[in-house]
Amino acid sequence: MFRNALKIALRHVRKHKAYAVINIAGLAVGMACCLLIALFVRDELAFDRHHEKADRIFRLIDGFNVGSGDEGYYALASAPFAPALKGEIAQVEDAVRFLPGRRVLVAAGEKKLYEDNFFYVDGSVFGIFTVPLVKGDPATALGEPNTLVISERIAAKYFGREDPVGKTLRINDRDFRVTGVMADWPRSSHFAADLLGSMTTLESIPVWRERFFDNWVRHEFYTYLLLEEEAAAAGVEAQLPGFIEKHAAAEVKEALGEKLSSRLQPLTAIHLRSHLQLELAPNGDIRYVTIFSVIAAFILLIACVNFMNLATARSAARAMEVGLRKAVGAGRAELVRQFLGESFLFTAVALILAVLLVVIALPAFNALSGKALAPRDLLAAGTAGSLLAILIVVGFLSGSYPAFVLSSFQPVRVLKGRGRLAAGRPVLRKALVVGQFGISVVLIIATAVVLRQLDFMRNRKLGFDKDHVAVIRVRTDSIRTNIDAIRTDLERNPAVLAATLANGVPGQQLAGDSLDLVTGEGKKRVTVAMIYCDHDYVRTMGLEIVEGRDFSHQMGTDAKEAFLVNEAAVRALGLAKPLETRMEWNEMAGRVIGVVRDFQYQSLRQEIQPLVLHIAPRYASVVAVRIRPENVRDTLAYLERKWKEYDPDHPFEYSFADETFDSLYRGEERLGRIFGLAAGLALVIASLGLFGLALFAVETRTKEIGIRKVLGASPARIAALFVREFMLLVVLASALAWPAAYLLMGRWLRNFAYRVEMGPWIFVLSAGAAFAVALLTISAQTMRAVLADPVKSIRYE
Repeated sequence: MFRNALKIALRHVRKHKAYAVINIAGLAVGMACCLLIALFVRDELAFDRHHEKADRIFRLIDGFNVGSGDEGYYALASAPFAPALKGEIAQVEDAVRFLPGRRVLVAAGEKKLYEDNFFYVDGSVFGIFTVPLVKGDPATALGEPNTLVISERIAAKYFGREDPVGKTLRINDRDFRVTGVMADWPRSSHFAADLLGSMTTLESIPVWRERFFDNWVRHEFYTYLLLEEEAAAAGVEAQLPGFIEKHAAAEVKEALGEKLSSRLQPLTAIHLRSHLQLELAPNGDIRYVTIFSVIAAFILLIACVNFMNLATARSAARAMEVGLRKAVGAGRAELVRQFLGESFLFTAVALILAVLLVVIALPAFNALSGKALAPRDLLAAGTAGSLLAILIVVGFLSGSYPAFVLSSFQPVRVLKGRGRLAAGRPVLRKALVVGQFGISVVLIIATAVVLRQLDFMRNRKLGFDKDHVAVIRVRTDSIRTNIDAIRTDLERNPAVLAATLANGVPGQQLAGDSLDLVTGEGKKRVTVAMIYCDHDYVRTMGLEIVEGRDFSHQMGTDAKEAFLVNEAAVRALGLAKPLETRMEWNEMAGRVIGVVRDFQYQSLRQEIQPLVLHIAPRYASVVAVRIRPENVRDTLAYLERKWKEYDPDHPFEYSFADETFDSLYRGEERLGRIFGLAAGLALVIASLGLFGLALFAVETRTKEIGIRKVLGASPARIAALFVREFMLLVVLASALAWPAAYLLMGRWLRNFAYRVEMGPWIFVLSAGAAFAVALLTISAQTMRAVLADPVKSIRYE
């Protein structure tokens, strides 16, 4: 029975090659897209789940004057929290703190290289996180000051095949003894670590202990708690207000004038559901995972619809086969199995092709999505199960309706030639075409909106000039103390227009600090973003003074007493007369000398917040150099030569301010590319289905076309009949897609404080694109039919 069914299926494929190719190609492309997105989603959902105790690990997050939501919370906590919580709250089994060193200079002998993933960390890290040590004792590896655990990658990089344990690595200006080698940190983590220095290194330094480890105000540490087996996070959270009141509330209130709140955040929720301030690394977004999953389902559905559409469209041609099989004794169940078997055969072949397409497309998809997926991921347990599920679901979904339609034909009616009437009802097929193109139009609109918002964010007037500003990391205090001489030296080159020393440029994370507003009623403590800079920040970054004046080298008091504020600070702090406002910060008292026009120093997702600029070069971490746009390479070479004179001990490294700012929108760039690809695939698959239907329509109406031509109808008029029928379906699909796309993208745009409006042209153009694709798809088949010899058409069977 199986062999007979297989023979019939293969015979049907050989006889109708065009339909077979369309069905298999459509299914293969749809399943390949679904598989790629399934790999992406699986990878995103797997973040931080490799830790054996992941369900008991929580991150402590702190906020000031916040409500019940996560908005306003920081991913940080102060240093005393971890040991105090472990000692006082019974449900807390252990705790660990991470203090990032960010980009550090690592030296081993003559080899000096910058590394990004350095952390000071408590020795308890190996008992909380699943970080296997290849060499060393996890219980003691980070117990002493100046000890270090490195990853296998770092060990191979600096020591080759030698055993690194017991050897020394110099990190910045401190020597560390390597006491262990850990397995490379899994990439499916919300942060990466390559070098772990002992926290006791810092705790043993008196100034660090006073400034951080005995201080409840400074929030610099990423703190993770391991709860007891049956402990509930809600129960621990309920004890935090009393804990804060006991230890930190008064100190925080006095220093910042604000109320401190703390919450627990599940480790496994950080990557997709956490977008706090000062995250360790950019996170993913559960909304995008959901969107991509829906896109995958839609594209697969479109491919399945193609199969159903073409199979039911060809049902009339197979009606005689069904009638004869029933007449010789075949039951309906047997016919259902026959046609479902054909569907599973098509699906199996398409799935094999889909896997090949995935393997070929993975490098491009990795570049698109920022992942590092490999073909072996297709063999993982979850993905292998997905392949089987796709085969079963797609095979059944694609074949079930045609199977039940075909098997329902009455043999007497079919053999008398009446089966075509039942099979020719096109309502369902037309509805499916409308659904296909409706989904395609939604994706086209989504792509257009995302790309337009991205273009808006890149080209919106930001309030500063981000082009041609080279940003150089400062590694030594000699740069900070000699910036005036260095600036003068640099500006001797005509290609260097200006230079400034600061703690950051727009797009980088700026410091948040508290200061006092001095009023007639007393002092008012406020917290604002601050830029610590020198006299030339405004000039170098192209900011605009709207009231008062800029910092001046000629005003000797500016170095300690002058403050600049942005317009948002004037509004938020209620400064009716900003130039008469007095401020105190870090034992420095002065006044506001100027107001800077608001500039976008954060992402356009956030509204511009209050900002204060103050001359404090000792806190600076970068030098920003504005250069001419001509001969950029030569100018950078000049800067490198000069920098080696100022700082010969550190390699020269730089970035550009526009690249830093644009990097804030990589997620939106990725979303736009994926939407565009999905829209293109959806249109291609829908067009394959439309092509098949047009081919079927031409075949079934060939005799009609011949008769019309004999009776005098022009080819253009006959073509218009066919085109109009299909174009009305596309118009209807667009009309139904517009409201859905408007609601979907309107909700997405609300994530941005500054956003574009969805003009009507986006909807019109999306319909136009779908209309054009549909017209091109059916034109070839239609014109071939209407230009054929009418005599041959009339004799066609």
